[in-house]
Amino acid sequence: MKMNDQTTAVWRRDRYSRRWCVSMVLLLAGLCVNPSRAFSAGNERSVRVGGDVSNPGDWTVKRLKQQFAAEIRQIHYASQGQPHVSNCVALLSLLKAAGAPTELKMDPAADPKMKNAPLRIVIVIQGRDGYTVVFSLPELLSQIGNKPVWLALDEDGGPLSERDGPVKLVVPDDAKPARGVHGIAAVRVEDMGHGSH
Repeated sequence: MKMNDQTTAVWRRDRYSRRWCVSMVLLLAGLCVNPSRAFSAGNERSVRVGGDVSNPGDWTVKRLKQQFAAEIRQIHYASQGQPHVSNCVALLSLLKAAGAPTELKMDPAADPKMKNAPLRIVIVIQGRDGYTVVFSLPELLSQIGNKPVWLALDEDGGPLSERDGPVKLVVPDDAKPARGVHGIAAVRVEDMGHGSH
């Protein structure tokens, strides 16, 4: 009788272990077939724009495409020695929409602490993996640097890879593409003049 109780307990434990193993195999198989299932369809990944802006918020690819439909451009660039083409939105357009100060006011009578505010703004862009790059806002402004910096929404006619999405940063005019950021998580606007008040 005691032997039967032990046998029954082992059988039950093994049965639950087998169920758990089968469940895990099925779950992992489903993720391999469709890795995007790891993220809820209602929770599309986004880029957080914050810092010294009047309209901070989260930007999904869908929102970028809707708000900047008339501004989307096809941009050709190289990445790891390979040519690519992406539909892109200018980083400067996103910064303006978020309320970053982009208007130069060159009034000689203006208070030096307030004059030409965009000249003291830096943009910090961070990927989901922690890779971080910085631009000065004057680099991007047409009146000063006029440097094209783009948010790529897709690549070569298809969606960005899991690693590169939701959007990636493309800087075609940099001699070395070290400021390209894949999988952008955050764009932060910092006014470097705030500490000098």
